[in-house]
Amino acid sequence: MKRAFIAWEIGGGRGHIVHLAAVAAALQRRGYRNSAHLIHLDHAGELAPYCDGVGPAPALPYRAPAADDPPRLRYGDWLALHGFDDSAVIRTAIGRWRALIAADKPDIVVAEQAPCAILAARSLDLPVVQVGVPTTVPPAGMPAFPPFLPDRDGSLCDERALLTAVNAAIADFALPALPALPALVACEDQVVASVRLLDRYDEWRTRPRVPPVIGEWHEPGERRRGELFVYLSTLDRLDPVILTAIGSIALPTRAVVADNLPMAMAVIGRRGAVVEDAPRPPAEIARTARVLVHAGNHGMCCLGLRAGVPQVTLSAQVEHVFDGRVLAQAGAGIIVERRSWTVPNIRAARGARECACGGACPRVRGRSRRNDRGAHRGGHALTPPAQSSFRNPMSVGGQGDPLAAMPVA
Repeated sequence: MKRAFIAWEIGGGRGHIVHLAAVAAALQRRGYRNSAHLIHLDHAGELAPYCDGVGPAPALPYRAPAADDPPRLRYGDWLALHGFDDSAVIRTAIGRWRALIAADKPDIVVAEQAPCAILAARSLDLPVVQVGVPTTVPPAGMPAFPPFLPDRDGSLCDERALLTAVNAAIADFALPALPALPALVACEDQVVASVRLLDRYDEWRTRPRVPPVIGEWHEPGERRRGELFVYLSTLDRLDPVILTAIGSIALPTRAVVADNLPMAMAVIGRRGAVVEDAPRPPAEIARTARVLVHAGNHGMCCLGLRAGVPQVTLSAQVEHVFDGRVLAQAGAGIIVERRSWTVPNIRAARGARECACGGACPRVRGRSRRNDRGAHRGGHALTPPAQSSFRNPMSVGGQGDPLAAMPVA
């Protein structure tokens, strides 16, 4: 029986595990025995049924940006914060991954935001498939990493310095020098689970995308559409303005707070909101939610599109701002960017309920709309939009096999 080695090296949040569980299940159906090494083990139990073993991954150092640092605007900046400007860090990480991979003796390495694992596998002459969402699977053929947002150019780091550090490190493992930093993730295949609307790197893709992974999705049946569903997972769960605003919205509210932070759960629940202590099944969210409120997480964006539910994104991280903006431009929601986080702005987002007409909502289910420009700038409500050419990319069909396009036996 063939073996697959699953590696996750950078990032955080349950969404990575949800995706990897779907990938591991697909590999298992193809007759593979899997092992996984993860940078965070918080939700490893969701992956464990599909693996012989789940263990920790080699950890890269993380340098939190200083207060006076420019914002992280490109994927290269994210790499720099994880030590990719230091050849010794990269060399050590590759060596640790090589030891884990060699001990496992896999036939294939499957990487989810694991650039050093990819380099280690290449140095061992093993085939590599990179899996994930658009942000975590940048195309290797780009000449450089573009900015996530066209109006926020610039960089936290010098990409040439990172390329020099990477090339110095990989020379010790007899790998040829990279022509550009994106070539760091060059591999036999990339499997991107998303839709074109949410893919910042669409123009550079050379392989078709596969349908997004939305947990244990199934058609929710009768829709009740009665409540505001809130998912707080990043800076939003620590921000007093957001917590105060959400806790005071006069609409039946159900919330999930990543890691069950007690303070956030208490503030949101003080006026009768239902605060869940475990992830809510996607089909239940789709069945009961009238509006989704979240940071702009890729998985929640896809769930909202699939379910035909209007979305309000409270976005701070650049990749979330990108997602929120394209949803807003398409007429599927509004975005309140971090610079506009005030209690009145966020409370006013409850106006989204005015168009929360379930799957028939023309802006969300597919007859198109364009975004109210004030809302895009951090405006207050989903006001009646004008016609546009948007068709919901997920209005037909459900979740498919995340490895449907992957050429493995």
